[in-house]
Amino acid sequence: MANEIELKLSLPTEAAIGLIADPLLAGLSPNITSLPEQSLENQYFDTPDLQLNQRHAALRIRSTGTGWVQTLKTKGQAIAGLHQRGEWESELRTPELDWSLLPDDVPIDDAIKSQIQPLFKTDFQRHTWLIDYQGNLIELVLDQGVISYETGREPRRLPLCEIELELKQGEIKALYDVAKDLAARHPLVPCDINKAERGYRLVKPGLSFFCPADFQSPASRIKPMLIDALNRISRRWDEYVYGQDWWRLIILQRQTAGVTQLLQACGQPALPLLDQWQTMAQSLLDLSSEAQVCVGLFIDDNNNSRGLSRRVLEALKPGLIPNLSKWVLSNHLGQAMLALGEWLHTWEEPTASPDCPASVLQSQINQSFSELEQCEGRSLDQQLARQRALQGLAYCVERLHDERYTPLNQYINRLLVVAGMRHSEQIVTRIADSDSRAKLASWHRRLTVELRTLQDVADQL
Repeated sequence: MANEIELKLSLPTEAAIGLIADPLLAGLSPNITSLPEQSLENQYFDTPDLQLNQRHAALRIRSTGTGWVQTLKTKGQAIAGLHQRGEWESELRTPELDWSLLPDDVPIDDAIKSQIQPLFKTDFQRHTWLIDYQGNLIELVLDQGVISYETGREPRRLPLCEIELELKQGEIKALYDVAKDLAARHPLVPCDINKAERGYRLVKPGLSFFCPADFQSPASRIKPMLIDALNRISRRWDEYVYGQDWWRLIILQRQTAGVTQLLQACGQPALPLLDQWQTMAQSLLDLSSEAQVCVGLFIDDNNNSRGLSRRVLEALKPGLIPNLSKWVLSNHLGQAMLALGEWLHTWEEPTASPDCPASVLQSQINQSFSELEQCEGRSLDQQLARQRALQGLAYCVERLHDERYTPLNQYINRLLVVAGMRHSEQIVTRIADSDSRAKLASWHRRLTVELRTLQDVADQL
């Protein structure tokens, strides 16, 4: 068995050409070797009820053009795109599964073997570079292609474009060094979703390999919470990129704000990271401010609001997309995730001292709620200005199963509705559909009622 250690990063398809032309790779210094481009076809196997997937395993046969390779991978761990897992590879003479090649310590029941069948395919072009980085040997691959599942009706397809940095020899820090260098020039974002999971999601939409951690104790350590947050951020960003669902960006706001709350509890060692994440979280909040009407409509309890939200979003897209493209290319998110992932890989969290991060976090949470209880008399603008801090607080108390989460989340949601109603006057003239304009105006007229509701919810905090 090989213990595979790789850093996986997603890349917009249109950015692949720029990466290939990057000076680090195109210059091909004496420390970099470019290998011939490969066309790789991969057939994945499982039972009809996905029993291998339930056991956190992926089985495939890869055609390399010169032969076939059978591979079994098992679930390991992932931190901000850094994957460590078990992998068993064997060469085949024919493209047929050979169970005898699996080791004895990886048993697969005969009942499962008899049901195994082809499931989905990943076919892609692979560019490969070998990098000798300060005595560390790293393989960098760029995969571009498609994932496909033949349903018997309409085939399902998903584009594929990702980077893998695999450590062949040396220290994990070298993976991060190379990744950060490239991420400073290209929109590379750490990704915790592999090709197998993407294929399984074509077979069964909504299926996820993600197992959320459970933090039931107020004394829960901060490091696992940060790792869990990075995993969630990676997946929400992936869902937005492939689904163009602006609601995912709102969820992402809460998760990035949650990271800043957690980093604040870590004190001095995390200060450089805290500044980077606060800046990035604010940039994400600014990015979605133009869509706050859509967000407010989506959250509103009015049954007709969500349909109107989608129509308004379509009307606003011409102004939203360019700003989003600029934000993606700036890669604030990818760089912040890589920096935090590298730090978490080596940080040893203190737990014994009375001012350990977990205790500090609990004190911060209690202080925040104490301040919320005294918010009577604050103007609406002052309340709205605290949105990012409130989102971070909500993220943490939800993870800790704090009973105060429900009223806090209700308060945040009412704030988002009010913000959307206030902003609706500024965008109504950009809505071409007269029926949607009339409904938006009617929604705005409920602002006075919603302000009273907001105050009622605030009184319950």
